[in-house]
Amino acid sequence: RYDNWKFVQVEVRSAKDLLALQQIGESMACRPGPGAQIYLIPPDGMGALDALGIPHQIVSENVQDVLDAEDAARAAARAERGGDFFADYHPPTEIDAYMTTLTALRPDLVTPITLSPNTWQGRTIRGVKIAAPPVVGEPARPVIIVNAGQHAREWISVSSAMWAMDQLIRNFDTDSEIHDLVSKVTWIIIPSMNRDGYQYTFDTNRLWRKNRRNNGGGTFGVDNNRNWGYQWGGASTSTSGSSDIYRGPSAFSEPENQALRDFILATPNVKGVIDLHSYAQLILGVWAYSEAVVPPRETELRIVGQEIEDALTSPFGTNYQYGLGTDNLLYEASGVLPDWTFFANGAVSWTWELRDMGTFGFELPAAQIVPTGQEVFNGLKTLARAILMKLRVNVINPPTVVNTGSSIPLNVQVTEVNGNTMLAGSAKLFWRIGNSGPFNEIALSGTFPNFTASLPGTIPCGSNVQYYAQAAASDGTLVNIPADAPASTLAVGVRDFSTVLNDTLESGGTGWSAGMAGDTATTGAWTLVNPNGTTAAPEDDHTPGSGTMCFVTGQGPVGGALGAADVDNGFTTLRTPRFDLSGASSATISYWRWFSNAAGDDSFKVDISNNDGSTWSSVEIVGPAGAGTTGGWIQHSFDAGAILPLTANMRMRFIAADSGVQEVVEAGIDDFVVTAVAPCPVTPACPGDANGDHAVGLADIALVIQTWGQSVTPGAGADLDGNGSIGLGDIAAIIQNWAGACP
Repeated sequence: RYDNWKFVQVEVRSAKDLLALQQIGESMACRPGPGAQIYLIPPDGMGALDALGIPHQIVSENVQDVLDAEDAARAAARAERGGDFFADYHPPTEIDAYMTTLTALRPDLVTPITLSPNTWQGRTIRGVKIAAPPVVGEPARPVIIVNAGQHAREWISVSSAMWAMDQLIRNFDTDSEIHDLVSKVTWIIIPSMNRDGYQYTFDTNRLWRKNRRNNGGGTFGVDNNRNWGYQWGGASTSTSGSSDIYRGPSAFSEPENQALRDFILATPNVKGVIDLHSYAQLILGVWAYSEAVVPPRETELRIVGQEIEDALTSPFGTNYQYGLGTDNLLYEASGVLPDWTFFANGAVSWTWELRDMGTFGFELPAAQIVPTGQEVFNGLKTLARAILMKLRVNVINPPTVVNTGSSIPLNVQVTEVNGNTMLAGSAKLFWRIGNSGPFNEIALSGTFPNFTASLPGTIPCGSNVQYYAQAAASDGTLVNIPADAPASTLAVGVRDFSTVLNDTLESGGTGWSAGMAGDTATTGAWTLVNPNGTTAAPEDDHTPGSGTMCFVTGQGPVGGALGAADVDNGFTTLRTPRFDLSGASSATISYWRWFSNAAGDDSFKVDISNNDGSTWSSVEIVGPAGAGTTGGWIQHSFDAGAILPLTANMRMRFIAADSGVQEVVEAGIDDFVVTAVAPCPVTPACPGDANGDHAVGLADIALVIQTWGQSVTPGAGADLDGNGSIGLGDIAAIIQNWAGACP
């Protein structure tokens, strides 16, 4: 029991604090690090914490009350939902029974798995393989391994693995995406690796982390996730059997690690490994053992990491964040499973820290089992799609509109993934004017991985150009962007436009209003500065090297505390200069924003006005949780005319707030650009003038040949005979009017 033990939130300021806290209590984080952390402090530990002067706040006066409340909530959930397996958490025997039920439902898809050796207490580590029956002649399927429960108290990891198992099996016949993924990927799910420790959390100690090895001297347990054989014994491990991060007497000393190691090494074509943990809502990539060593295949890992972050966040807006070891999301950790699998067989490997951020921590209510499982399953489907890819083809910063008479530059990047290579000379671009007719094919210039193309500057104003890029893997598989091209395409419009405002803020922010009548924030008012950064606020403007100035919410001292000048006790408003969009048919407005919201309970609001601020319409609300709430410069662009009519009295405003419980809230704005699009000019008819230069000659012949066979709006562009397609009739019209005079 934990009578009179306390959960305490401490502010870890240094490695010295961290070392001291390890002697006083136990971190509730998987990998304790700097900043606010929850620690479990015994009754006699509070005096030592006070004496050390480490900033802290008691979160729970009596931990036993928290555990009793969890038991009561679980009992209520079982009573309300009866036999629903996912109404509550389950011990190992009930996990095994449910796996048996699922196997019996679909013996054609499911194969039971037992790993060897057994645990210290003789329990068998069980799991399932899920795969549709193989098709004769198909290539070897990639394998994804989902492992959970290395840390015994992290119950939500076990239930989330079971949810994924349940969905893959029960919905194979009714969900086309699941059917496809189970037919193309072999899934291995091991829901409870540390079965002795997991059982111990039900029987004896709810907050037990390690396995149940008898270390001698009255201590028990090795941290299974410090016992893997790559970089074993390094940072964030301990040689003490009493420590929660005890690494064990040697690498792979633990039977659980040996069993999973041997299984992975004996399984061919393992391409993805996910190790489920809680809590922190983080997606942690390799190398965990070092903040300085960049892993191989970094570009590929970052692409996959961002996609997984988006997938976990999207169902409910839960704020997940991905990073590699070099991103310093947490302290280093050595001897962890993903580092070993990435080293041993190159599998894309991640640690997923699931819900929540510390409100409930390991005692996550049973009511969150299903939504957390849904987030995890969404992430697993995303990973599966990623490992099925032969290549990745992306258009970098594709333009949405270009000025009439300008060429259209396109930058294409090809990334080799999952051990595949690109076929030399296969990078191509396909384009056409309008939304029908054949595509023009051109080879991309450049060398792997970066390629370019330039579409001609003779495309008439008002045209919409559709295009897609393509490359081939070495086995001949074609990969497009968009993936289903040409059914879907990217597009760029050709318009007459002008830049109304392009303010980098390097010249003093003329016309901007920082802080408005009615603002209530007592600190963190908007100010134009070269910022002094913290982990929540930017250190540089959006364009370091070419600029220094930006608007931020308060300027703290160099090296100052995290919340030294953040927004507190209300809101602060920043307004742009007035800008004139009268006469524009549409307008694109873009800006770079920064928003960091540590608690996930405040929002950053952006509004626009067409009457000089008398009334406002919403452009976007960032937060309170989800993408864009953890810092970093992010560009947002939008069509102002789609929100309200364009006038000569346009303004925008940016509002950052910290309301309710005071937490660290920081915001920034930089590089504000307003581009107006004018209606395409209507010129008098000029028979035979295909390119609009008011002359009839070779340039018109060239445009007809360039767009030969395309279907267009009758009379548009090079359609001189008005029949809706480009062909011989248009050549005839040019010849008939050769060198003729134009208005």
